[in-house]
Amino acid sequence: MNTSPNIEEIASLIGEPSRVSMLVSLMGGKALPASELARLAKITPQTASTHLAKLVEGGLLQSESHGRHRYYRLASPEVAHAMEALLTIANPAPVRSLHESEQLRVLRYARTCYDHLAGSLGASLTNRLFELGWIERIPGGRAVRVTPDGAAGFLAEFGLEVKIGKERV
Repeated sequence: MNTSPNIEEIASLIGEPSRVSMLVSLMGGKALPASELARLAKITPQTASTHLAKLVEGGLLQSESHGRHRYYRLASPEVAHAMEALLTIANPAPVRSLHESEQLRVLRYARTCYDHLAGSLGASLTNRLFELGWIERIPGGRAVRVTPDGAAGFLAEFGLEVKIGKERV
């Protein structure tokens, strides 16, 4: 953990609307090319390139080249968690079109966020797994784990092998 974090620097990087759009677009964990991020942020490729360079330099994104294209992804799961936390506390942006309204409805229903399913679908699925006893909360934290019943029943039906303790179920 950084003992003297520069919150102002990160806040200024995240606080620009085009950068927010690009960061949110990458929360699904998939790397995207600069051209796609420019399209999603509704900015020119040249402007996107400048923003992406700042996000890489600030440690929020990583880039990798594949042929003529440069792909970007979030630098770590912590970036995704920080963005998700900000999305949770931020006031909703005004909806200015039918397309934006539909997009917001879909995102509220189901989306992926780096390493998990989110939205009302993710919350409903998680609640149901708790009800069935297939997952449980780890004492002292927010983390969960698969129970032996969950591993032997639910996940085994999907052909997934889960290690519980030292055993494979």
